[in-house]
Amino acid sequence: MIHRSLAVVTLFIGLTACYGGRTDQGPVAGTRIDDPAFSAGQINSANFLDRSIARKVEVLLNDADRAPGGTLEAIALLRNRTSKPLVLEGRTTFFDKDRFPSDGPTAWQKIFLAPHSRGIYRERSTKVNEASYYYIELREAK
Repeated sequence: MIHRSLAVVTLFIGLTACYGGRTDQGPVAGTRIDDPAFSAGQINSANFLDRSIARKVEVLLNDADRAPGGTLEAIALLRNRTSKPLVLEGRTTFFDKDRFPSDGPTAWQKIFLAPHSRGIYRERSTKVNEASYYYIELREAK
């Protein structure tokens, strides 16, 4: 019994020595962000929120352009790969030049795709000359 206790104490001292007494090791509580728009790697892209729709629909192109009024217009060209009509929903979050959200996510907008067809999703920012980046979310309509 004494040998087991001694072994545990020795292991504890050894581990403490390895980590140098640091307390910043291990998991740290953080803030969960459910909105995928905050991932910097996904800015200026169109992404599916569920895998099932990704097999049915292809994003052929996504881009943005400054509209005549100074707003930013995000566009996604979509292709239905199936032989059935599909209804999707899309929304966009716009970001300023520092990559902070300049507008909240827009309302979900329905996108109707006939079998083996192409369709376009478009959305404009509400603030003039503030939006520089975009993030488009796509999901199957409920």
